[in-house]
Amino acid sequence: LVPIELSLHQNYPNPFNPQTTITWSMPLSGIVSLEVYNLQGQLMEHLFDGYKEVGMHEQVWDASAYPSGIYFYRLMTNEKTLQKVMLLLK
Repeated sequence: LVPIELSLHQNYPNPFNPQTTITWSMPLSGIVSLEVYNLQGQLMEHLFDGYKEVGMHEQVWDASAYPSGIYFYRLMTNEKTLQKVMLLLK
């Protein structure tokens, strides 16, 4: 099945410790960037930057090196930028 629109799904599990999975779907192939930011807006980790085909995709984030707190994950494509919130509890 081909997705109808670009969508960023809620990470699972959420809250998490120490790993979570981020999923998204793409109706068009293209360059994608997936990044994690802290509450102050500082880039914490660049999870993926490259080409992805049409369909569902997932990326695991291991936050073992980071403190408990609220984090944002941002998916950027040529089309648009989507962002969601996740909670790391240690």
